[in-house]
Amino acid sequence: ACAAAFAALNWQEKQEQIAVSGEEVLSIDPEGVTALSWTCGETSLAFTRDENGDWTYDEDGAFPVDPEAMEALLSPFAPFSAAFVIEEAEDEGQYGLDDPACTVTITTADKTWEIRLGDTSAVDGQRYLSFGEGTVYLAAEDPLETYEIGLSDCILNDEIPAMDRVTALTFSGAENYKIFYQEDG
Repeated sequence: ACAAAFAALNWQEKQEQIAVSGEEVLSIDPEGVTALSWTCGETSLAFTRDENGDWTYDEDGAFPVDPEAMEALLSPFAPFSAAFVIEEAEDEGQYGLDDPACTVTITTADKTWEIRLGDTSAVDGQRYLSFGEGTVYLAAEDPLETYEIGLSDCILNDEIPAMDRVTALTFSGAENYKIFYQEDG
């Protein structure tokens, strides 16, 4: 009976450490971010922002980075609200955080955050995540969907001009040729 009472007391104490939150638990100003990298599955990408605010892909400085894509990637954490907070989690592995589905690293001039995205809860499908300080959060909105992208999703595409008045196109390269528009088809 004493063992059962002790177990019940410890279970109740553990339950009290899980709290409904809904509160903002992290807010990173996107304008202050100097570096952003993530690894999701087989994809690992890293970007750096210079003093002018321009983004560069770390593996190819000539790659044209879309600033709106970078803004979208930072938006889940500016601010981030948690549906539930599990303080002093003893075993982060039970939440999938020992082998995360995705790890996001965000750096500002003052701090670097390593955000690990784990499993989803069986009850409501919300994603577990941790900022590495021993607290586990259930995300009110899943950031994983934002980071399941490839490099092609980060490219700044050229604007294609409207071609409603084009009369000829010239192609040059391995082969050179010209295409003309004829009114009668």
